[in-house]
Amino acid sequence: MISERVLVALMRHVAGRTFNSRTLPSAHSSEHPLRVCASTPRTLYVHVPFCREICPFCSFHRLKLDRELAQRYFDALECELDSHLHAGHSYRYLYVGGGTPTILPDRLSRLLEGAYRRWPLESVSVEANPDALEGELLRRLVDSGIHRLSVGVQSFADRHLEAMNRLRKYGTGESIRDRLAAAAGMFETLNIDLIFNLPTQTEEEIRRDARVLRSLPIDQVTWYPLMPSDPTGNRHVAREQAQFSLINRLLADDFSPSSVWCFSRGATMIDEYVIDSHEYAGAGSGAFGFVAGTLYANTFSVVDYCRRVAQSGMPPTAMVRTFSPVERGLYRLLMDFFATFLPVARDDGFYDAVAGFLARLAPLLGAGSIEGGTVRLSLRGRYWLLVLMREFFAGVNALRQTCLAAAHYSGGSAGVGA
Repeated sequence: MISERVLVALMRHVAGRTFNSRTLPSAHSSEHPLRVCASTPRTLYVHVPFCREICPFCSFHRLKLDRELAQRYFDALECELDSHLHAGHSYRYLYVGGGTPTILPDRLSRLLEGAYRRWPLESVSVEANPDALEGELLRRLVDSGIHRLSVGVQSFADRHLEAMNRLRKYGTGESIRDRLAAAAGMFETLNIDLIFNLPTQTEEEIRRDARVLRSLPIDQVTWYPLMPSDPTGNRHVAREQAQFSLINRLLADDFSPSSVWCFSRGATMIDEYVIDSHEYAGAGSGAFGFVAGTLYANTFSVVDYCRRVAQSGMPPTAMVRTFSPVERGLYRLLMDFFATFLPVARDDGFYDAVAGFLARLAPLLGAGSIEGGTVRLSLRGRYWLLVLMREFFAGVNALRQTCLAAAHYSGGSAGVGA
């Protein structure tokens, strides 16, 4: 049987070549894809890039808060959402991420109120930091119609919080646990984000985090592997695999996998909208969208974003790439498998051929089983898919860095972030 080490290396190679920034070149488009797209995505992602301080582990598009620029940015977001509406797009699901979406609470509330006026939204998910779990801000979030609040905890171990520059900002792991307990039940889904495979992270720290999780009345945990932005960086694969297996064992009695790294109590909304949404739109500086087989990213210069939206309603794109039919099929297979199971037949020749091959291969490798026409991944199979998804997002992170560098090079560095 092929060794796991060989398969992991092979999947890293394939994922790296397929989703590396070199295969997604920067290309400025004169016409935004959403203006020429005949299909209507049902999901909208809105990006708010501002943070009070920059966390060293974060590879997303973000920059330190400039209040005047942030006010202009939220004004531009409102204009862009109007353009989406006028272009005929109607959304059912809204995800607001960052950065720190709650950085200006009054503007976030106005943004959500406006989104509800524009579209018949069924669910709204917003990312937040632990400081949002108290006082007036928490009440404002509840009143804004948020269904899922995702709180970036990252670790309950104080030494890791300090290393990530979060201990001073958000308090100790124990104080964060107390705030989570007090906020439980206020939203349909209360999710917390954690990271594993941190440098020097021990098995006992993983066990301690899992004990805290099981003691809290939260609905969901998204426990990511550390994802370096450098695609060639050291992933510490042996430690990653051991910690992933441990996490799955420790959570098995209380949570069920909703995706490769998301675990839920019951039916809950998850933030991996790429699983359920074959197409999605992106709004805001640095936001990604995938419509009609075309992947795009809005400009990563916040200053340029505000200026161009004020002029035309839509931002310039930093990158546009149309996938071939085979690439679309592979992308769809990967996203479907992200949910840990894969329908063998979808009445799509390429998709069905590959899914059928995987259905025959998975049991032979101990990676999954066939149940009612569906491939269901085993723990080993979920780890192999985690490797693929980790490499996919590492490629996306590298693409962000390429787009940021292009924004700096073109002279749009003000308000770009690092």
